[in-house]
Amino acid sequence: MARIRTIKPEFVESESVGKLSRDARLLFILLWTFVDDAGRARASSRLLASRLYPYDDDAAKKMGGWLEELELGGHIRLYEVEGDKYLDIPKWLKHQKIDHASQSRIPEFREPSRDFASEGETVAPHTLDLGPVPRTVDLGPERASAPAIEEPANEKRIKLPKDFRPTEDDRNHALDNGGDPDGSLPFFVDHYTEGKGRNEKRTLSGWHQRYRLWCTRDAKWSGPRGNPGFRPAHGDGGDAGAFARAAAILGGGKLV
Repeated sequence: MARIRTIKPEFVESESVGKLSRDARLLFILLWTFVDDAGRARASSRLLASRLYPYDDDAAKKMGGWLEELELGGHIRLYEVEGDKYLDIPKWLKHQKIDHASQSRIPEFREPSRDFASEGETVAPHTLDLGPVPRTVDLGPERASAPAIEEPANEKRIKLPKDFRPTEDDRNHALDNGGDPDGSLPFFVDHYTEGKGRNEKRTLSGWHQRYRLWCTRDAKWSGPRGNPGFRPAHGDGGDAGAFARAAAILGGGKLV
């Protein structure tokens, strides 16, 4: 059932929201009307597309990419319970005042239950920044979210292979969005094989989708083929982690 929600005027000035593509930004707002009073909802792409985009035939195919983008930015958390997919909005009640809230029928997010999406610690900042924040990064022209990659229904979910290599389409997508596919790859592989995302499982197609989104986020943080060391948007330690890796790069050291 659709619900009336509140959107603050400061929303458009939020730096974290400004880093999202226009499509992901719209989905984020539409999700507020769809989630229950606890900020939770089912995360079926077909269901979300039919309820939120009834007049857009391509929404179901693009939904996965939009959800991934929101998750990478820390605006939603995707999780799975007993084979069913769900999402929730962190700090929901901090930003929505709900009188006579109804009890949620959807299981709450728990760290151990997460499988098909990023682990909780890989999502930053776990809060929705709605306050007026001065822009410190030139985001450049609006970029589209990563095109959806079809995942075969019977494809097995696996951890990221250490020998993962992007396809030519992956590389072209990164370049088209101002990214550096070669510079982003070692950080991506390190994060999901040795870092905080090492326990995450996806289909092989899903990993290629994740890599495209990773490159898109890098481009927005560091500029076109800029400094790939600064990427706090991925939740790998925030500013401290980004500066530590940047120091390693400048000093000729290894990733930290």
